[in-house]
Order: sequence, then structure tokens, then C-alpha cells
Amino acid sequence: MSVSPIPTTIPTSSPPAGASAPPMADLSGLLPLWPSELADRSLAGQQRICRLLDAALRRERQRGIGGHWAYDVARHAALARARRVEHKRLAAQASQHAAKSRRPARAAGQGGEHLR
Repeated sequence: MSVSPIPTTIPTSSPPAGASAPPMADLSGLLPLWPSELADRSLAGQQRICRLLDAALRRERQRGIGGHWAYDVARHAALARARRVEHKRLAAQASQHAAKSRRPARAAGQGGEHLR
């Protein structure tokens, strides 16, 4: 009878470094939002998700500080992880939006001469 080898690495519940954002299923378990609201990845939608994650994390911290029976350390960790990922995504999206909204300066000879 053969024995399977013991794994040399210990699996973790946290996503590996450089992993993408948590799937919508993870966020749906953390935030009271409809799937269509979670799927909204516009700048305004992303800001709303970040605001809701901030508020949910703040409430969970207060439960922990107060010794409330409903405090869940796993939920607290999941909220902190999701908040970190979503804020990084928001920062990247905001910088892309800012870069798109900047207009290049007009060079000489590209119109506007009639305004002199």
C-alpha cells in the first residue's frame, strides 16, 4: 500500500501576491449589493464599493473593540483584504481616468489662429 507524500507547503486562505481582485462572489458575501451593482466597474461604481467597504470594515472593527457577540475575525480579515484590493483598483482606475481627461496642448499651426 502506497502512502501519499506530505505536502511541503501549507495552503493559505489569502490570495497570492499580485492576484486580481476578489471575485464578485466574495464581495457579495461582504456587502449588501445586487450583482448588477457589484458588476459596475465605472469610476463612480468603484468609489461606491470602496465607500461601502470602508463603512463595513469600520462597523466590524467597532464590534471587535466592543466585544460584540457578532464579531467575526474571518469577516474582518476578508473585509480588510477586499478593501485593500478595491482601493488599489480605484487608484489605478482614477489615474487612468485622469490621464484620459487631460487634453494635449495645441501646437502651433493646429488651429486657433483665427482667434487672434
